[in-house]
Amino acid sequence: MSLIITKEKQKELEYLLYFIAEGIINKKDNPNIGLLSGAMGETLFLYEYSQINKNYEKYVTKKIDYIFESIENGNVFHTYCNGLPGICLAIDYIQSKSHFDYKRFDFVDNQIDEWLIEQFNICINEGNYDFLHGAIGIGYYFLEKFKSGHLESKKTLNVLLKFINNSAINENDFVKWKTHNKVVNISLSHGMTSIVLFLLDLYKLDVKFDYNIEQIIKGAINFILAQEIDWKMYGSYYPFTSIEQQKDKIHGSRLSWCYGDLGIAIMLSKASKIFNKTIWEEKSKEIFEYSTTRKSISETTIVDAGICHGSSGVALIFYNEFLKTNNAHYAVAAQFWLNKTLTFYKEDSENFSKVCYNTITGNYEPNPSILDGTSGVGLALISFINNKLDWSKFLTI
Repeated sequence: MSLIITKEKQKELEYLLYFIAEGIINKKDNPNIGLLSGAMGETLFLYEYSQINKNYEKYVTKKIDYIFESIENGNVFHTYCNGLPGICLAIDYIQSKSHFDYKRFDFVDNQIDEWLIEQFNICINEGNYDFLHGAIGIGYYFLEKFKSGHLESKKTLNVLLKFINNSAINENDFVKWKTHNKVVNISLSHGMTSIVLFLLDLYKLDVKFDYNIEQIIKGAINFILAQEIDWKMYGSYYPFTSIEQQKDKIHGSRLSWCYGDLGIAIMLSKASKIFNKTIWEEKSKEIFEYSTTRKSISETTIVDAGICHGSSGVALIFYNEFLKTNNAHYAVAAQFWLNKTLTFYKEDSENFSKVCYNTITGNYEPNPSILDGTSGVGLALISFINNKLDWSKFLTI
């Protein structure tokens, strides 16, 4: 039972979840089989939904069979968002929860790992560390394999750590990186915050690597903290990419999972616990507290319901923080953005078209994915019902 919503509100969520699930099982198979962008994300939603509605268990198996068949037919891609790293991690997650005698990653053959390492090396040679589309995303796959006992994955992790260390720009106590597009980006989805989150997971292993992970983390956090802008003037604590990239005109950042304050606050909270840094925890709380006051479109730029930059992603983040801290302000913010998500649905209940707004075309577009579509909204709604956010690790929340 939810900790912050009424039984009546839960019925609303359950009806919307049924609507989302039916939409997924009755549409054509998605040729994009990625975790955050395609069929694997739909499968993850159906799995989590089947835990509260057993009638949908059979569709999980069908979807996984389709994904395996698609891969065998050559539909392979290398990124965490669209390809094999995310797919393998999600299947392992589902199988681990479904079968007590499951041997982790037993379904992955050596060819997959060898191909992923080839693609991983290409990303590194191109200087592409991007979480969703580059080396960090592939690194998460090998990190999880290493944690599960595949010790040979440490070699790949060392290569990634070498790349992170050698490509870092060190300036006094600051560490920063430029993307393969030659910009300094501090975001969670594509920038430095994702590097720090990955390094934190690596550091927690308490395994000796060839480079000083703690030093890199602290230098990167020092740089990110130094990017703070005047929230009274710009409406956010941190800019869209970095002050360095916006010297001529600083732009505040949206309220979202992908860019801006929330991802940095999540990272600071995690880092503060690992290193016992009270100052980081206080800054995280300060950012979260201010973020609870941002509600209008002009303050947030939220115009759709999706996870990436929409209402359900913000609702999920605040609910997660409430579950961890019991801070009532976060519960209120989570309720506000949950209600906003339901409003987006009610504005077009026949199609739920207001899940994904395309800023290029200026139109709302149908999207079943986790990152931008109904699967992500559905996963967030489920978390409000069962108070479980295990799946949200795929978003580094």
